Amino acid sequence: WRLPPSLDSAVSGFGAGCISKLCVLPLDVTKKRMQVMGAPTPVRQRLQPVSAGTEGVQGVARLWRSIWEREGVRGFFRGGVPSVVKASVQSALIFFLQQLLRDSLK
Repeated sequence: WRLPPSLDSAVSGFGAGCISKLCVLPLDVTKKRMQVMGAPTPVRQRLQPVSAGTEGVQGVARLWRSIWEREGVRGFFRGGVPSVVKASVQSALIFFLQQLLRDSLK
C-alpha cells in the first residue's frame, strides 16, 4: 500500500519543515531576544543577559550563556511550537502543490 505521490510529497515536506525549523530555532530565539532588548523596560529587564552587551559575536555569546544559565536547553526552544507547526504545514503544502502540478503537466 502506497500513498499517492502528491500526498507522499506532502508527508515528506511536513517532516522536512519540522526538522529544518528545529535546527534553526535556537538561532531564531537568539535573534528575537536581541530584538526585544530594545523594547520597553518590563520586557527588557526580564530578558536582559547576565552581562549586558548585544553587539557582535560577544553579545550573542553572552546571550547564549545567559539563556543556558537561566533556562537551560529549553530556553533555546521557547515558543517554538507555533514556528515548527507553521514551517511544517507550509513545507507540506509547497511539496504537495509542486507534485500535484508536476503530475498534471505529464
